[in-house]
Amino acid sequence: MSTIPVSRLKVHPLRGMDQRWRAQPTSAEEIQDMTWVEQDGWTDGPGYRSVVGSYYSAGSQQEEQSSATLTNAFNNESKVTSLHWFSQHTGAIQWTIWETSDGELKAFNGSKAPSSIFNYLRDRDGNQFNGSERTRTYNSTPSVKTQSFTYGGRIYLINGKDEAVVFDGRKADPCGFGTAAGQASPDVLDKTEGSDPILVTDDRIGIGAKEASNTQGYRYKVTFVNERGQESEGSFKSESITFENTAISTRVPAVRIPLGPSNCVARRIYRTLNLYISGELVTGYGSDIRTSADEYYFHSEIQDNITEVITDVIPDALLGTVLDGAQLGSWPFNAGLGAVFKNTVFLSGMMTNEVRFSRPMHPEVFPSGNLFQLGDSVQGPITAMYPTKNALVVFKQLGIYLIKGDPLNGFHAQTLTLDAGCAAPDSIKELPGLGLAFLSESGLFLLEGALTNTGNPTSVVKLSSYLPSLFERVNKSAIVNASAAVDRKNGEYILSLPTVSNPDPTMILKYHYNVGEWSISENWPIGCMITTGDHRGYVIFGSHDDTALPGLFVLSKGWPNKGGVYNVEPSYTSTYMDFGHVYSSVHPLRFLVYAIGYGNNDIKCNFKINRQLDSIYPSDKSHDQRYSMDDLPLYGETKFGGFIDGEAARFAEHRPVVVRFDVSASHKGPVHELQVTYSAEKRRIALLSYEVDLKAGISQQPAPMKLGYGGTGSKR
Repeated sequence: MSTIPVSRLKVHPLRGMDQRWRAQPTSAEEIQDMTWVEQDGWTDGPGYRSVVGSYYSAGSQQEEQSSATLTNAFNNESKVTSLHWFSQHTGAIQWTIWETSDGELKAFNGSKAPSSIFNYLRDRDGNQFNGSERTRTYNSTPSVKTQSFTYGGRIYLINGKDEAVVFDGRKADPCGFGTAAGQASPDVLDKTEGSDPILVTDDRIGIGAKEASNTQGYRYKVTFVNERGQESEGSFKSESITFENTAISTRVPAVRIPLGPSNCVARRIYRTLNLYISGELVTGYGSDIRTSADEYYFHSEIQDNITEVITDVIPDALLGTVLDGAQLGSWPFNAGLGAVFKNTVFLSGMMTNEVRFSRPMHPEVFPSGNLFQLGDSVQGPITAMYPTKNALVVFKQLGIYLIKGDPLNGFHAQTLTLDAGCAAPDSIKELPGLGLAFLSESGLFLLEGALTNTGNPTSVVKLSSYLPSLFERVNKSAIVNASAAVDRKNGEYILSLPTVSNPDPTMILKYHYNVGEWSISENWPIGCMITTGDHRGYVIFGSHDDTALPGLFVLSKGWPNKGGVYNVEPSYTSTYMDFGHVYSSVHPLRFLVYAIGYGNNDIKCNFKINRQLDSIYPSDKSHDQRYSMDDLPLYGETKFGGFIDGEAARFAEHRPVVVRFDVSASHKGPVHELQVTYSAEKRRIALLSYEVDLKAGISQQPAPMKLGYGGTGSKR
């Protein structure tokens, strides 16, 4: 009687998730709570923990504990709705800023040991953004979160609903000026001696020439200036002031100038040249080509927001440069998207197809002519902007545009594609050496070639083609809530997604970009995410679970828990290995798992056959496979000071070991498809590869495709 030979199937190396029906045996249907490592294997984690778990509300950690009270940092924190990071002074000061559903804006200076975890941002008048003195708009319905960008050591926060603010580490100021300055009101002082004790008849005071019946006329404009040197639109021209000098005296105009808003620290005065030449009113350009009724020259800057009246004694010859009103403009109302490209701020979100850009080196001044109209309503509204080295990428719901050029030579726009677009602005992240990842309603895409000036063509590639069933779980109506961060240390693009059961993101997709593979995690309350821009590259997220897990959390491979509430439970589930057309019958005997020894053996194994919904759990306990003289760390009971085979245990670096699982599925009949799952509960695990010992029947060749489905291979 002949016996069925035992065959060994080697599965190596282990690749990432591939949910297609005919995936490679080295792929996985699902990899949960694991990350790829450069040793070409999968290990557990990461987990996450609170950024600051507690703090001393009085005293300090260095003082006597009796004088300090330990307080939970986020005990009363509401949902974190947006999260931002920026640094100042070449990284010496690092800020984490977050927004809450209570309408608060909070900041944490990570470069200092805090007496508390946060301070509220304050405006110029000392009002706190605490949800009462100053508040921010919170939308419970899915919408674009507050966006941010940095310029000149400051961070700009915009959401299209509230007043845009810029934070410089001290206060949160309004961005630029929303409207033009008010109108100036000129008059003429009476210089008759005795009528005004300050201004007396003096040949050195006044403007215009001393000539009999010499008519003088002037108009004025005013602009506001904030402490960052950003200038408002010019006011509407004043009424003209007209007076006549005499042969012995000149007149002094007095100009009433408007007060600016609280962020105004100075006002600039502009004036025409004399509107009269030889007693005739100038209506256009006269014989003196400098003279125009509508040209306003710099007069003076009043460096306060208190003075209401100034006297004008500056002759025409001492006026400064002409005011170019086309180079001034108000901050766009309702701007909700922003980016900095070539020292120029670009804003969008005001109108469906409009992108506005600032005056170069003046990030809060937006001339009316500085705009692009991109596409039409067919592509939907502009949904995101992202600056790269070579272009500003502008996304619509269905369409991608590139803005190129520079302030000196001018900017220009071009259409890249109308076949893909971005659904979540916070999903856009640059993957080192690859391109720009972004989330669309149909999956995750990569924009290649736009990040450098190498001349490589720009193209759009779909990264999530291997995950069709997973993206069916994404809540399309709440997809705008998705956010992403790049874990540079571990080579991961981390994407949080809402599922059909929850508009708040709880499912995490990880794209391991160094190897081009996917894994997944569940039960993560990520409302928003950032990567710190320093050398540490921490991934920090703000929680939308204000009940069990409020506050800010940091990802860590060394942390085995999810906020102390949800446990990391790593598992690797293979794709289905298909034997149906190769062997007449297959019966698995054992699994040999190549793993890293971290202590006690906690690897569990189960498997499915023939796509059945229930798993078959092996009854036999796993066994460590080792050489008798092997004294390196193993799975099992090994303790310091203990013994292995009668000899003192010695410890060294972690190394691969083999764990054997004896299994049987003979009671299920012939096996045509086999799927195996390796897992560990609340313990460390690292998988490198595995082997399957099986009894295989007679080998057979599959029929050619042309003999199937009709048999002739002819076209329909």
